[in-house]
Amino acid sequence: MTQWIRLAALLILACGQAGLAAAGPTDAVGVELPPTGQGAIFSPAIRLVADLEPAYLEEEFFVSGNANVYTYDDPPVRDELLVLQPDVPYKTRIIVRRPADPSLFNGTVIIEWWNSTAGFDTAPVWDPSAEYYAREGIVYVGVTNSATSIGHLVGGCLLFGLLPPPLCGTRYLELSLPENGAAFEMVSQIAHLLKTPAAPNPLYPDYPVERIFHAGQSQQGGSMVTYATAFHFPDNDGYFVQAAGSARPINFAQPACDPTDPGVPAYPACTPRLEDDDRRVRTDLSVPVYRAQTETDMGSANTTPPRGVIGGDSRQTDSGEFRYYEMSGTAHVTVHEDTELIPGLFLEDVCRFPLNTLADGPIFGSVLYNAMWDNMERQVRDGMPPPSASPIEVAGGDIVRDAFGNARGGIRVPQLDVPVATYGPVNEIDPAVPPLLAPLLDLFCRLSGTVDPFDAATLASLYPNAGVLASRLADRADALHASRFLLPEDASVVIPQTLLTGRRFVLRDNASDPSRRRLRMRSRDPSVWAPSPGGLGDPVIHGAVLRVANPATSESSEIPLDASGWRGLGNPAGSRGYRFRGATCPSVTVRSGVLSVNCRGSGVGISLDEASQGSIATSLQLGYHSPLCVEFGGAVSRDRSNAEARGRGSFSAANAPTPSDCSAQTP
Repeated sequence: MTQWIRLAALLILACGQAGLAAAGPTDAVGVELPPTGQGAIFSPAIRLVADLEPAYLEEEFFVSGNANVYTYDDPPVRDELLVLQPDVPYKTRIIVRRPADPSLFNGTVIIEWWNSTAGFDTAPVWDPSAEYYAREGIVYVGVTNSATSIGHLVGGCLLFGLLPPPLCGTRYLELSLPENGAAFEMVSQIAHLLKTPAAPNPLYPDYPVERIFHAGQSQQGGSMVTYATAFHFPDNDGYFVQAAGSARPINFAQPACDPTDPGVPAYPACTPRLEDDDRRVRTDLSVPVYRAQTETDMGSANTTPPRGVIGGDSRQTDSGEFRYYEMSGTAHVTVHEDTELIPGLFLEDVCRFPLNTLADGPIFGSVLYNAMWDNMERQVRDGMPPPSASPIEVAGGDIVRDAFGNARGGIRVPQLDVPVATYGPVNEIDPAVPPLLAPLLDLFCRLSGTVDPFDAATLASLYPNAGVLASRLADRADALHASRFLLPEDASVVIPQTLLTGRRFVLRDNASDPSRRRLRMRSRDPSVWAPSPGGLGDPVIHGAVLRVANPATSESSEIPLDASGWRGLGNPAGSRGYRFRGATCPSVTVRSGVLSVNCRGSGVGISLDEASQGSIATSLQLGYHSPLCVEFGGAVSRDRSNAEARGRGSFSAANAPTPSDCSAQTP
């Protein structure tokens, strides 16, 4: 009897489609510019293109076409689909963010399926990795893929669906996505458009696409699981599932089949749901599929009833081109600080405890994502296999924690092994949040992490001075880099700046002959530390930069100290520190407890033309590390400008206290 029911269901579906030409992933789509003068663009991003270097451009386009909505047979097979609704018309929008200089494009396009959990488009893939995309020359394409987000746009972009004014006006009135299930084929058509040179797309002819990667987080991470499993086609080169559960439904047009519920119609009027391993992303694709989980997504404290990776919902094993990663100490939320929800209410103020977010840290999962993106790029471009990593330790259904309360195992940024706080995976909403915003912000807080700083006595027992802390973090950063989960350019994110006291500073200028300038600086501070030989801060390999700045006038100079001029002190070389000799700087030494600088000539690059200096700041950045910083002010013995001293200005100071930060010494 079951076989006859199954056959009848297939016949009903087939008859319903008779005479209709079904859409496909390579169907042509229309591209047009949005209307002008009808409202402002709604651009999902907290990391703005205006803040990126090199310069990036942002453009919006409307894309239209027809896509099928699919269902499964009964019982379902995850990559065998049946057409439920053929040729569903849609009109959505994409936003393209690209290098302003086409020559900087590296051939890679990342398509983000924008998240719709908030009721409107957000960009949790873009926000933590925007700087990485910019420095690598990647083109980013964000796609509105949810009927919920379309409704928000069509309605004028009311804040939380309620609060005026309608910022978008009627700009998006033409958009339509009748069924979320159409998004799977819709995005394939957009990918095909981008990768087909002859197509009238927004990237060609100056941006020839070589690789297309898809990514989504949370709900849309579940869409990635479904998409990579059932909709992979040759135009797609990889998939990155970020902080997500298992496969999302193949369609929302029908209820899930449930024989125990008399209110749910029988198949084929319902859609079977995938079960067990079929709900996980497939691991037999010929392209890379990465899946990364934050600690928030691992546990059960953020949901009722309890669920999570450790409950067996989505933990997977590496196989072929597939890699599965768990990131200790990281939180699900990717938004950044200084984000104003409504006038006077910032995101960092809505939760009861200090935030730990994936993008702003202090546990910067963003650097792990960047390295994973780089690994995927190398895998597709150069054939380099991606690294594997151990999962977070679990015992009895709970995450195993160390003596400080931090998770053990998993991929670990340096702050997990050299902690200054306990990092929790969930937060709570502040009771003072306005009731209108509470439902959404309660979810935001439950998906945010917390920071519980150690007290002063604990910190002093662990780290006698700032140099001990920074050097230990640097050693862990070197290890993380060696495992291919930290890019050199991101090392400074996880290694703090080291603030130093200063013993003596002298700067002399000659207005008529800059070659006679002189700069001498010395610090004898226990916090001065030298990087480990062979690591990311080793100047013999990576060189260094000396910066001098006047905080009052913003005049600054940057003196490169090339790797060829450095040598390591001690045996092995570098074990006791490093010394530089060059034309502009005959001597620069950094070793435990001592930093000294002696430079001369026009290359010093900073004058004494101002009436009064007030203070002079210097910093030494070794390799990819954060800098050692000193600022001389206060006990100034001489502060004479060129004009006051017949063209021979001088500035001398001694016994400088530790500066409050490095802002004056860094670009």
